[in-house]
Formats: sequence, structure tokens, C-alpha cells
Amino acid sequence: MFGPLAGLSAEALVSTAAYSASMNAANTCRTLMAASLLHEQREEDYLHRRSELHSGRANSINDLLDTTADALAGGDPYTEYGPNGFEQATAELGAALNVTAAEARDLIRTGDAMRYRLPLTGTALACGRIDLGRFLIALKRTDFVDDATMPIVDAHLAEAILAREPMSTTRFTALVDQIVHKHAPDAVRRRNDHATRDRGVTIRPDRFQPGQSRLAGHLPHTDAAALNAQLTAIANSVHPRDGRTMNHPRFDTASF
Repeated sequence: MFGPLAGLSAEALVSTAAYSASMNAANTCRTLMAASLLHEQREEDYLHRRSELHSGRANSINDLLDTTADALAGGDPYTEYGPNGFEQATAELGAALNVTAAEARDLIRTGDAMRYRLPLTGTALACGRIDLGRFLIALKRTDFVDDATMPIVDAHLAEAILAREPMSTTRFTALVDQIVHKHAPDAVRRRNDHATRDRGVTIRPDRFQPGQSRLAGHLPHTDAAALNAQLTAIANSVHPRDGRTMNHPRFDTASF
């Protein structure tokens, strides 16, 4: 298997690696497409199965009252129909690809987004101009773009990708943000509002380091920059003979 590569020149090895990377991107695109289509087919099967077992109409007032009482009691009226389409597709995909349920769900959701929100950018993935990591950056950074504006953002993003040489993740992220700022300014406002509402701090045990815990926080980037500058200034103001490292006073200040 590895014999043919051993005799190649450095230039040929670089070309081989680049070609393989582009093929990986194309195969990833096909996997996402298959996951999304599987979800749709299983959802149709589920709805068909429900319609065969029950039309959704109550045969009498008593049936309607019983259904309402079950719903108020917290009962799920659809449990008798088995797993829904998304759940079934998740199980099948996870088993076929030997991935966790969470990973299978991510594949389905990413495939759905590629087909319905970023189809042109998805074409850039299929052509190998970007990889899955950059596509996920585009997906995440356009989260708050509404459906009416999304085709415009998608078109400009795909055009920019195809017109440029491959970019680092930092430059690619900046490109996506620039396009969103220009063509969907309301999305920027919604994202900032969400960042403010979603602020918070969590502390949980570190499962990889016994005796330690992990602290994580979510806050608007402007507040984060101000906090970071304040902690750094305090850390720089300690006595030169203080035995603590730079990170120690930063944490000690934040813990109060």
C-alpha cells in the first residue's frame, strides 16, 4: 500500500497530499448529503406510519378529552409510533459509521444546513476548496442570519471562497464575519444580544485531572477583552519577588 508513495519526489508527495485532502472534502460532502437525505426519508416513513395508525382526528368527545388529559399529565401521544425519523436516522447512521449518537446528530444537522442554508458554500466543500472545519465555521458564524437573507450571504461567501487562494482559519473566519456584517447587519445585532443573554460561568470537575476542576465562561467579546486586560494589568502589578506565575494572580483575582 505504501510502496508507490515511497518513490515519489517531495513535490509529488505534496501534490498527492493535496489531492487526497480534496477527495476527503468531497467524500465528507457526500456523507453529509447522505445523512440529510436519510433523515428526510425516515421522517417521511415515520409520518406515514403515524397516519396509517391514527388519522389525528378524535372519534368522540371522550377520545378528545382522554387525549387532552394524557397531554396535560405529561404523556407523549406519539410513543406508540416508535422512534421518530430523526431518532431512527441517528441510530442507523451511528451504527453504520461507528460514531456516537451526538456525532451522528451533528452530521444530520450539518447536512441539512448544507442543503438548505449554505448550498453554494457546500459546493465549495464538494470541490475541495474548503474543508469541513471551515464549512463549520461558516455555518456557526451565519447562525443568526434569517432565512430571507441567507441566500445572499451564501452566494457572496461562495464567490469569495472561489476567488481566493486557500486561507488560514483565522482569515477565513474574518472573511465570513465581514460578509455577514455587510449583507446581514441584523444578524450581528442578534448575535450580540444572544451573547449578552447567554453569559454565565460554569465550574465542573476535570475528568482527566483528578483533584482539579475546570472553569468556563460565556460573555460578550467586548466584556471578555476588558476583563482580560484588567486581569493582565493586575498580574503585572505584583511585586517582582512574588513567587506566583503570571497565571496565578490572574486566577486569584478572578476568584474574588
